[in-house]
Amino acid sequence: MLEKLGFQLSRMRGINASNIYASKSNRGIWRTLSSVIAAFFGVQSEKNRVQDFESGSALQFIIVGLIAVIVFVLSLVWVVTLVLDSAQ
Repeated sequence: MLEKLGFQLSRMRGINASNIYASKSNRGIWRTLSSVIAAFFGVQSEKNRVQDFESGSALQFIIVGLIAVIVFVLSLVWVVTLVLDSAQ
Protein backbone atom coordinates (compact mmCIF):
# COMPACT_ATOMS: atom_id res chain seq x y z
CA MET A 1 0.00 0.00 0.00
CA LEU A 2 2.85 2.42 0.85
CA GLU A 3 4.51 1.63 -2.45
CA LYS A 4 1.27 2.46 -4.25
CA LEU A 5 0.96 5.72 -2.33
CA GLY A 6 4.60 6.55 -3.05
CA PHE A 7 4.05 5.84 -6.71
CA GLN A 8 0.98 8.08 -6.81
CA LEU A 9 2.79 10.91 -5.04
CA SER A 10 5.78 10.55 -7.32
CA ARG A 11 3.57 10.74 -10.41
CA MET A 12 2.15 14.03 -9.16
CA ARG A 13 5.66 15.41 -8.64
CA GLY A 14 7.19 13.75 -11.69
CA ILE A 15 9.65 11.70 -9.62
CA ASN A 16 10.48 8.03 -9.98
CA ALA A 17 9.04 6.08 -7.01
CA SER A 18 12.19 3.99 -6.60
CA ASN A 19 14.23 7.18 -6.05
CA ILE A 20 12.03 8.10 -3.10
CA TYR A 21 12.76 4.87 -1.27
CA ALA A 22 16.44 4.90 -2.22
CA SER A 23 16.96 8.42 -0.88
CA LYS A 24 15.30 7.53 2.45
CA SER A 25 17.49 4.50 2.99
CA ASN A 26 20.77 6.11 1.91
CA ARG A 27 20.78 8.88 4.50
CA GLY A 28 23.99 8.70 6.50
CA ILE A 29 24.11 8.55 10.26
CA TRP A 30 26.46 11.56 10.43
CA ARG A 31 24.08 13.68 8.37
CA THR A 32 21.18 12.65 10.59
CA LEU A 33 23.23 13.39 13.71
CA SER A 34 24.23 16.82 12.42
CA SER A 35 20.59 17.62 11.62
CA VAL A 36 19.48 16.50 15.09
CA ILE A 37 22.20 18.54 16.80
CA ALA A 38 21.37 21.63 14.71
CA ALA A 39 17.69 21.22 15.59
CA PHE A 40 18.66 20.66 19.23
CA PHE A 41 20.27 24.11 19.38
CA GLY A 42 17.70 25.73 17.09
CA VAL A 43 20.15 26.75 14.37
CA GLN A 44 19.01 24.51 11.53
CA SER A 45 18.16 26.31 8.31
CA GLU A 46 14.72 26.05 6.76
CA LYS A 47 16.23 24.47 3.64
CA ASN A 48 17.85 21.67 5.66
CA ARG A 49 14.69 21.12 7.70
CA VAL A 50 12.59 20.70 4.57
CA GLN A 51 15.20 18.40 3.07
CA ASP A 52 15.21 16.30 6.26
CA PHE A 53 11.44 15.86 6.12
CA GLU A 54 11.56 14.90 2.45
CA SER A 55 14.47 12.48 2.53
CA GLY A 56 14.86 11.29 6.11
CA SER A 57 13.22 8.44 7.92
CA ALA A 58 11.23 9.51 10.97
CA LEU A 59 12.38 6.47 12.94
CA GLN A 60 16.01 7.31 12.25
CA PHE A 61 15.54 10.86 13.53
CA ILE A 62 13.64 9.65 16.61
CA ILE A 63 16.32 7.13 17.55
CA VAL A 64 19.20 9.58 17.04
CA GLY A 65 17.25 12.29 18.89
CA LEU A 66 16.59 10.03 21.88
CA ILE A 67 20.25 9.02 22.04
CA ALA A 68 21.28 12.70 21.87
CA VAL A 69 18.90 13.59 24.72
CA ILE A 70 20.19 10.73 26.86
CA VAL A 71 23.82 11.73 26.26
CA PHE A 72 22.98 15.37 27.04
CA VAL A 73 21.19 14.55 30.30
CA LEU A 74 23.92 12.16 31.44
CA SER A 75 26.59 14.76 30.70
CA LEU A 76 24.67 17.33 32.77
CA VAL A 77 24.40 14.87 35.66
CA TRP A 78 28.13 14.18 35.39
CA VAL A 79 29.03 17.90 35.40
CA VAL A 80 26.74 18.66 38.36
CA THR A 81 28.18 15.70 40.29
CA LEU A 82 31.70 16.84 39.49
CA VAL A 83 31.00 20.40 40.65
CA LEU A 84 29.25 19.31 43.85
CA ASP A 85 32.06 16.91 44.74
CA SER A 86 34.70 19.59 44.22
CA ALA A 87 32.76 22.10 46.36
CA GLN A 88 32.92 19.91 49.48
